[in-house]
Amino acid sequence: MRTRYGLVFAFIALSACNQQAGPIEVEGKDEAEAAPAVQPMVPGFYAIKSEDTVYSRTRLAEGGSYTDYDAGDNAVGGGSWTSDGATICFDPAGDGENQQESCWINDAPGEDGSFVTRLVDGDVSYVVTPLGE
Repeated sequence: MRTRYGLVFAFIALSACNQQAGPIEVEGKDEAEAAPAVQPMVPGFYAIKSEDTVYSRTRLAEGGSYTDYDAGDNAVGGGSWTSDGATICFDPAGDGENQQESCWINDAPGEDGSFVTRLVDGDVSYVVTPLGE
């Protein structure tokens, strides 16, 4: 079950992940200044949570790998990740039932940088908060 929470980013076949959002039109600003319609995923450290519970923390590495951590900073899972704009796909290591590829679509970030991510093929969603290194 922990792997499922770590899959929030996961963080799937890339052909199923080819969804792209168009730019947001903001009156009085050109496209370069407009806020993003979605939050693209980049390497970094993130908390995955519901409104009141942190499920895991996930580090996305530059080379396309990710590691999930529990509250005690113990690695509890991982695998590989890819991102295509608003969509991020995770392929956990292993072949178990909870270790299948999944893709997520991110909403635009809030003022604090956090955003909602939603499972492409389901009704699961989480709040993702970037963490300082």
